[in-house]
Amino acid sequence: MEVNEKVRKNEASFRIQQLDETLDFAGIIERFKIANGKRELLSEKPLTYLKKTGSTTSLEVLVILFTDMMLILRWKKDELVLFKPPIPFEAAVFLDKPDAGVIYEFLIKLISIILNLICFLIIFFFLSFSPFPPFSHFFIIRNL
Repeated sequence: MEVNEKVRKNEASFRIQQLDETLDFAGIIERFKIANGKRELLSEKPLTYLKKTGSTTSLEVLVILFTDMMLILRWKKDELVLFKPPIPFEAAVFLDKPDAGVIYEFLIKLISIILNLICFLIIFFFLSFSPFPPFSHFFIIRNL
């Protein structure tokens, strides 16, 4: 194992121990041991949590990913408090966000189809009200 990897693992286990000792569960669930010896810290990122209601209120939260679960925490004064119950990965469904290129490609195809349909309808409209028999403009009819 490389030195950088060992340092990262030591920092992660220190952070887990720190969370285990200081995290306020705020009565959301019964307190449990975060530092269980098997759990590893994968990532810790601040995010903006948008509430589901019609209001535009948001809250800054800290999302912590472990090898077996995800914690969503918030800051209350200067301490971290559990914001939502822990989400075990067995109960989570992860959806991949489509690549922006795929979305743009789909929109371009959709716009192209719509424009083709509009062109078809315009041509059909003009041919329907033409004083000549249908499609007579496209063929030159000669008497031989």
